[in-house]
Amino acid sequence: MRHFIKISLKDEVNLIWSSDKNYRFVRVLFKDFLVPFGMPEEEKNFIELNGDILVGYADLRQDVTPSSIRDGKENFQRRIFILRDGDLENFNGNKCPIEGVDPRSLEPGVMGISPIKKSQVAVRIPPELLWKLNSYTQKSGVSQTETVIKALNEHLKLSEKLISNHLLEKTIIDLDQRVKALESKNN
Repeated sequence: MRHFIKISLKDEVNLIWSSDKNYRFVRVLFKDFLVPFGMPEEEKNFIELNGDILVGYADLRQDVTPSSIRDGKENFQRRIFILRDGDLENFNGNKCPIEGVDPRSLEPGVMGISPIKKSQVAVRIPPELLWKLNSYTQKSGVSQTETVIKALNEHLKLSEKLISNHLLEKTIIDLDQRVKALESKNN
């Protein structure tokens, strides 16, 4: 009997690569494991028995809730990243398998994007901002694309630092609460 629990990428803490990520794409599959982290040798052998090449996998938090229970055993659904025979030779830049993603776009908790997806974004901006953008690009000779890319890059770097600091603070608070709970149990 198998019981399913919803899977979430938010429980991922690390992506482990068995080699560099210099592939045009990797296939992303979800697989049940008896452990939330690490790659047991028998699991790796089973994956590669079918001719797949395991190039990476996701580790989950140590305290994660199992994604399913089968035959009384807890299972943890995790992402694995594989290549199949002919993947590298047959990639021509505009066609890849539906489960293929650019490995450079993968992070813990992030699904990743297709290597053939167009890199164009359409946004609506207020007229005043458009006027400023047009004025800047005409005066500086820098294209709108270059200006927007630079602005987004700077904004996202700042945002990543803020998010990282927030997560660090949250982790410290969580650890402090756990220590207090353990101390109260021991008293």
